[in-house]
Amino acid sequence: MSENQIQAVFIDRDGTIGGDGEVIYPHEFQAFPFVKGSIDLLK
Repeated sequence: MSENQIQAVFIDRDGTIGGDGEVIYPHEFQAFPFVKGSIDLLK
């Protein structure tokens, strides 16, 4: 494994990639518009 390779990324869901702090059920969660592109960059 390369010294510069990312092994893991931990992302807090509420307020970081979406949500408004009021989400109770997973199906109610709304991601911010930029999230898919940002996560694709991590891959």
